[in-house]
Amino acid sequence: MRKLSRLRLPAAAALSVGLASAAPEVRAQDIIPVGPGNVLISEFRLSGPGGASDEYIEFYCNRDTDCDISNYVIQAHDPSTGDFTFTLPSGFIISARQFALIADTSQYTLNDYSQPDLDVHNPEIPDFFIDNQGFQLRTPVLDEPAVIDSVGFIGGGNSENYIEGTGLQPATGARPSDQYAYVRKRTLVTNGTPQDTNDNAADFVLVSVTGTAHPGITAPPVLGAPGPKSTSSPKTYSDAEWTSSLVEPAESKDVSPNRVRTGAGNTGTLSIRRSITNNTTESFDYIGFRVIEIPTVNSPNTLGDQAQLRLVTSQNAETFENSQGRTVVIRGTILEFDPNSDKIEPQQPNGGGLNSSIHASLGEGEVIAPGETVDVQFLLNVDRAGLYRFFLYVEAFPATVTPLAPRAASKPREPRQPVLMRHILNLKRGTITVITPIVKKAKKKTAVAATAGAGATPATPAPTRANTTPTRATPTPTPTRRLNVAPRARAFIISTRKDAFQQRSTRKRSKKSRAFAKQKR
Repeated sequence: MRKLSRLRLPAAAALSVGLASAAPEVRAQDIIPVGPGNVLISEFRLSGPGGASDEYIEFYCNRDTDCDISNYVIQAHDPSTGDFTFTLPSGFIISARQFALIADTSQYTLNDYSQPDLDVHNPEIPDFFIDNQGFQLRTPVLDEPAVIDSVGFIGGGNSENYIEGTGLQPATGARPSDQYAYVRKRTLVTNGTPQDTNDNAADFVLVSVTGTAHPGITAPPVLGAPGPKSTSSPKTYSDAEWTSSLVEPAESKDVSPNRVRTGAGNTGTLSIRRSITNNTTESFDYIGFRVIEIPTVNSPNTLGDQAQLRLVTSQNAETFENSQGRTVVIRGTILEFDPNSDKIEPQQPNGGGLNSSIHASLGEGEVIAPGETVDVQFLLNVDRAGLYRFFLYVEAFPATVTPLAPRAASKPREPRQPVLMRHILNLKRGTITVITPIVKKAKKKTAVAATAGAGATPATPAPTRANTTPTRATPTPTPTRRLNVAPRARAFIISTRKDAFQQRSTRKRSKKSRAFAKQKR
C-alpha cells in the first residue's frame, strides 16, 4: 500500500483581489477598453437550494488594469420570451484582478458568505436567469457588439450564440437541494488565475458540498463549495507580501512537526504545518485560504494511484520553540462554513474540497501586524492513500475593516465581513425581438478595437418589445464603489505529486501568461 506523497511549497502567481477604503480617482483616459477575455465569468449558478432565483454570476477582471464595463450588456435566454438583455450601470468598474458579483437577492442564500454588488431582482419577473440556459457579457448595444465572455448549455435556446467550444451538460430534472456552483478551473498552468480556453466544458467544473449527482449530468459534482466573491470579499496578497516557511526549518518538510500523518492506509489524517509571515505594511485580523486543486470525492483521476482527501476544521496543535528560538503556536484552521458554525450556508457536511475556503483560528481581537508570523495547519481526512496535489492561495482582510460582533466563545470564530456602503440596483430586462448579430469571441483574445477592426459590421441597436414584458421606471443608477488598481500578485500554493516509495520527480509546470492588447477606442 502506498503512503501519501510528500509536500513541497513552491510559489505561484495567483490573484490580486482587494478593496481600498480610499480609492484614488481613476481618470477616464486611463481606462483601457475591455475586450474579449478581459472579463471572465468565473463562477455562477442559475438556481439553488433557495429556489429557481437562488442565482448569481461572478465576474473577474482578467488583466492588470481596471475593467470598466459601465453600460455593458448581459444577454441571456428565456425559453418563454427568447433572448433578453439588461445593461450594467454607469461607474461599474472592476479593479485589476478583482471580482464583482450580481445576484437575485430575493432567494440568494449566500449573503453570509458574500454580499452581491448588484441585485437583478424584479418583482414582475419571477425568475430572472433561467437554469440550463446560456448567458454572456458583451459590449454596449450602441457599439460594435463583441462578446466578452459567454457560457452556454447543450440544448439551450439559441445555444449557438452562447456556447464556447463544447457546452455544459444541462440538468434534466430537479437539482439536489444542496449548495453547488459552476467554478472556472485554476491551476499552476494558468499561474493560479481562472482558466480560459474558449471551451465551456473544459473550463468549468461543477462542485457541490455533498457531491450528489445532478440528473442528466454524466459526471457527478466534485466535492467542494460555492465561493462567490464581490468587491467586499477578502483581498489576496503575493508570496512576497506573505511568505511561507517550515515551522521547524531544521527538519525535513516530510517529518514532524512540519508534516504529521496519523493512521495508516485509507484512514487517518494528514496535517500540513506552515509559518506565514506578514511582510506588508498592514495589520490583519482575518487570514484565509482558498483551495484550487485537491484530489477529493468525484475528482477526475489525473495522477493514477490518486489519493482522496477532504479538508476539515482543525484545532490548535502543539506549541514549541523551534531551532531559530521562535515560539511556534500551531493554529487550527476553520472550514467555512463548518457545520458547528452558527452560520447556515454553505455548510460542508462531507468536508471541504475544490473551491472551499478556510481561515486561521485567531483569537478574538488578535491581529497579525507587519513583520509578525502566524503558524497554521491544514488538516485533511484521508479516505484513500495515494498521490495528490494540494493547491491553495491566501485571502485576508486588513484589521482596519470593521468586524462583525463577536460570536459566542463556545463556537468557532466566524469569517469577518466588512461593513461597507454598497449600492444595490434593481435592473430590468429588455426583451429582444430581433437578435443583433454578435461578433463571436475569438480564440485569441484581442481588445475591442482590434475585434471591430477585423471586418465586423457596426450593429444596429436591438429593438425592445414594449407590450410583452411589464417594466417599471428604473431610478438613475448610483455608481458602484471604485477600487484602486493593484499590481498583479502571487500567492502560496501547496503542491506535490512525488510518491513516497517510487520517488517520482515532480512534473515541471510551465507558467503561462497572456498579453492583452492595450488599445484605446
